[in-house]
Amino acid sequence: PGLRTWRPPGCRFECRALADWSVWARDPRAAAGLNPREMCRLMVYCGPPIPMEELVTKPTRSITSQALQCQERTQGSVNGDGFGVGWYDEEPCTSDEEPCIFTSIQPAWNNLNLGRLARKVRSPLIFAHVRAAYPGMPVSEVNCHPFVYGRYMWMHNGSIASFAKLRRKLETSLTDELYNMIQGKSDSEAAFALFLAQLPNLHKRLPAAELQRAMAATVSLICGLVAEAQAACSTNEVSLLNFVLSDGQTIIATRFVDRPGAQAATLYYASGSSFAAQDDGQTGSEYTMSHESRQQCAVIVTSEPLSASSHDWLAVPRNSIVTIVPDSTRGGSQTVELRVLIEPLDQHGPWAGQGW
Repeated sequence: PGLRTWRPPGCRFECRALADWSVWARDPRAAAGLNPREMCRLMVYCGPPIPMEELVTKPTRSITSQALQCQERTQGSVNGDGFGVGWYDEEPCTSDEEPCIFTSIQPAWNNLNLGRLARKVRSPLIFAHVRAAYPGMPVSEVNCHPFVYGRYMWMHNGSIASFAKLRRKLETSLTDELYNMIQGKSDSEAAFALFLAQLPNLHKRLPAAELQRAMAATVSLICGLVAEAQAACSTNEVSLLNFVLSDGQTIIATRFVDRPGAQAATLYYASGSSFAAQDDGQTGSEYTMSHESRQQCAVIVTSEPLSASSHDWLAVPRNSIVTIVPDSTRGGSQTVELRVLIEPLDQHGPWAGQGW
């Protein structure tokens, strides 16, 4: 609606233009078919080392496919304002635990280097993110997810309401070290800095419980800043805070919306023994989570399912925190088993009894 389509001479791709410029004036993202709140798609994998292409490019519902045609955004389907992938080494070096990232402002489906990289990189822990920037947010590599600081990697789907009005206060609360780490202008990177500010030690590996506490505190502080900013300007925007964080061992993810009754951005998870292509004798691009044993060795958390099998995926409950950690009680197995714990965020934050 509001768009006309044509194909310029000699061009492989169709182009779209607005048929009614008044629509753009009212809401540029609505005119483009994009929701200004629920942006982006993200995916994190933890399990046996796997080629990145098995998650990012090869499945028919891969994160690259979701960049071009996602299914579960409330408005729009294109996430073409850049992408990023991040991964930890298959054999981590104790002297350098920082993950590697590759980002670009090109659409994921149109970047040849992403395909080349995905064929060669194997990792037991992979992040992937495709971006749809909201109005006024520059499309630049420094604003592409994931973000990295030391051993920590972070990405976000959603937006912080009234961010322009609260950004200064948020950044003022940071130490010089964390303030100076912010390279872009996104609310997501600012939220990452705020999370790091809740950690007792930025350079020491911390237990999962400490990361849970820091994540809950971050969500709580953001909600407080949003409430204060909106009270001053009488607005009632909604924050969608689907965060994913890892230190190379533990993964923490949230699905959170800050208004009772408001719709949270989608988030799913699947677990099993491995994530692999089905042997259908044809394309081999339909993947599923296998359950060859009772071991829970592979876990995926994603904005949208990566496979067509409805049996693979469970929705993360609204306003929940997901924690994925190696199961230390199963030390006798050569394969690392994983524990997945999903809890209401109010068990870790100040929202108990508010009915969110």
